[in-house]
Amino acid sequence: MRADVVRARVARVAGPLLGVVVGTLAVCGAYPAAAASPAAPSVTTDDWQTLEDLGRPAPTADQLERSVREYASTLDSWLAVLPYSTEGAVKSLETTEKVDAGTVVTLTSDILFTPDSAEIAAPAQARIAELVVGIAAGTQVDIGGHTDSVDTPEHNLDLSTRRAQSVAAVIAAARPDLVLNAQGFGETQLKESESGENPGLARAANRRVELHYAG
Repeated sequence: MRADVVRARVARVAGPLLGVVVGTLAVCGAYPAAAASPAAPSVTTDDWQTLEDLGRPAPTADQLERSVREYASTLDSWLAVLPYSTEGAVKSLETTEKVDAGTVVTLTSDILFTPDSAEIAAPAQARIAELVVGIAAGTQVDIGGHTDSVDTPEHNLDLSTRRAQSVAAVIAAARPDLVLNAQGFGETQLKESESGENPGLARAANRRVELHYAG
């Protein structure tokens, strides 16, 4: 493979990924705003030295693919931690409110899970464990999974059930002295109407896992 072709392919892949990293850090307050930074010099791929210039062989297609996959995996790890561990984040993992004589903790599914997934990232597991530290031993905690109405009712019920069970598993590991009841409700208990002016925001609010307990 010619060196100039390799260079162009890497630029096309790495450029957008790097932009996502910088943009995410800027939103979370972990990277200075672009307006506050001096203008960066204009650099194009024409300014780069080629592998041939450096006396190095061009990478194989397998090497390029492996490199990009490793880069993407590292990026995913960074993004999984940023939303709920970086100071100044724009969105919180949970909200807590008192309802009658009990407490309701609402966990945001868009931060807890990737789309159609019930797997919880390690930093979120640690945060969930922190949320149940102060609950009295023997307390029953009802864990309800909820979705939006985008997919079929059957799919949404299954997804919400698996997500509720995943959260219950994290709580059980941290607090085996609690009584847990995990249940999925799918799209049957929408928090906000999805037929309004901002259906995207309403759907995001409806994708959630709620913890209900006395106290």
